[in-house]
Amino acid sequence: MKQPKHYTSIDDLPQYNWRMISEKNDLSFMLIDKHKKFDKAKMKIAFDKIKDEYIDTFGINDNYLKILELKKNIAMLEIDIALGDAFMEVYLDIAKNDLNRLVNVGEKSKPFETTVRLSKHMGFSVNERLVSVREYADMVNVMRNDLIRNAA
Repeated sequence: MKQPKHYTSIDDLPQYNWRMISEKNDLSFMLIDKHKKFDKAKMKIAFDKIKDEYIDTFGINDNYLKILELKKNIAMLEIDIALGDAFMEVYLDIAKNDLNRLVNVGEKSKPFETTVRLSKHMGFSVNERLVSVREYADMVNVMRNDLIRNAA
């Protein structure tokens, strides 16, 4: 199946689509014409490339890095338990609780609230459907740096 025309970079993917893919896990937001059929596996690869580009450009925030580390630790503990080390179940429970706490903290923040704050800070309405992921992230970084500078 030939893939329909889709976004290929943080430079062309609208921030709104990025948010919808992340919140709803709906890869149809990768499509330029959303009503086309697509191969989900191939579109997942295309989205992973965009995520990699984002990470290469802007890095990973500390919370996400901690989540990745905990997921890795959980996988390692599950392997130890499968190999017969039942004592590791205590550590597995602790790691899972830590992961749930971190994930729930991330869910409490509302991504659209950032857009509202960003609009207020920039002095104009930021339309997530019109700005790319790169433009949005650059504006957030400018706002963050301004706030840090003003707090000092």
